Amino acid sequence: MTTANTSHSFRPTSPACIAAQNSAPPATILDCSSDPLILLDETARILMLNRAAILSYAIEEEKAVGRSCATLCFQGSEQIFQANFDRCLQTAKPVTWERERTTTPHFREQITLLPPLPSAGTGTGIIVHGRNISCQEMMGEQLLLADRFRTLDRLAGGIAHQVRNPLSAIILFSDILADEKRFTRSGQELELLADINNNVRLVTDIITRVMGFTDSNASPARCVDINEMIRDILQLWSPLLKRAGTKADFFPEPDLPCVTGNRAELGQAVSALVRNAIEAMKDGNTLTLTTTYTQSAQNEEKVVITCTDTGPGIDVKLKKSIFDPFFSTKQGNSGMGLTIARLIVNRCGGRIFCQSAEAGKTVFCIELPVAPEPQANETNP
Repeated sequence: MTTANTSHSFRPTSPACIAAQNSAPPATILDCSSDPLILLDETARILMLNRAAILSYAIEEEKAVGRSCATLCFQGSEQIFQANFDRCLQTAKPVTWERERTTTPHFREQITLLPPLPSAGTGTGIIVHGRNISCQEMMGEQLLLADRFRTLDRLAGGIAHQVRNPLSAIILFSDILADEKRFTRSGQELELLADINNNVRLVTDIITRVMGFTDSNASPARCVDINEMIRDILQLWSPLLKRAGTKADFFPEPDLPCVTGNRAELGQAVSALVRNAIEAMKDGNTLTLTTTYTQSAQNEEKVVITCTDTGPGIDVKLKKSIFDPFFSTKQGNSGMGLTIARLIVNRCGGRIFCQSAEAGKTVFCIELPVAPEPQANETNP
């Protein structure tokens, strides 16, 4: 949302409110807050900033002072910032809006501009207060998602029980047909019966995994080489890519650190993105996968998987619903691929999100924490 809102209330004891009552608050007051705080002059140039702002916006205090706040901290939304700054300056009232951070680290941020008190008699001393509100939104989403998965778990349990019985019968009958003591079979017939058994067991394993998705201890965690995993996934999908006339590029970061997780499940999460991209694109389009290593200002090390396709994009109105269970815009699709992918990624301590859904380009990202360094006394299993 980019619409400014001038109705905003503050607790009188908050650091931001204390700072707002001073036309030139000392740095010690700004540093009392764990949220980014920046003091600006009447031209929106930086006079002072606290340690949280230095870390959050990855800027150096010496180089920041005297420069435009919009240019340094609001790349991509400079005009929105300037319009709200002018409103705050003219009305002498707080102005609040929200934005998606386009720079690392990515999160949803609430920005509040706090003017000085009218008694100060000056337009200088406007405070920029940034606050990460992604956690609050994620908590609400997680509660809603948990409720949906409880319903899904009960539904899956009933379906699995009904499906497993005929699958077991199929395996039993195929074993009987393959029994050389009862029937004479050619080598080709035995191979076909073996393929039937293998595929039925694969379906049974998928059902077992779906049943275990709501159990946080269902899958043992291991150190996973993401680059190697993606190469295997592209090899698996190569026949479908060729039939679809789609080109696939992979740009791995060399010496990428491992992540902790279940390789099969993480592969399923990435495969969901690849499958959706293939189904969305036409002949001649390109699928691009990249891996990168990032380190935040808080020294959080992450491996980032980016999946980009040159398809039609996603309707902005539907962007918030794409991870919901049973949501799909494609006929005959279960709508569970991205839902299960998010559950897998969240279990690994990471996050999956749609970074861009504009026409002609869809970008999905998976962020996973780097696996901790093994201790000296640890041995490989």
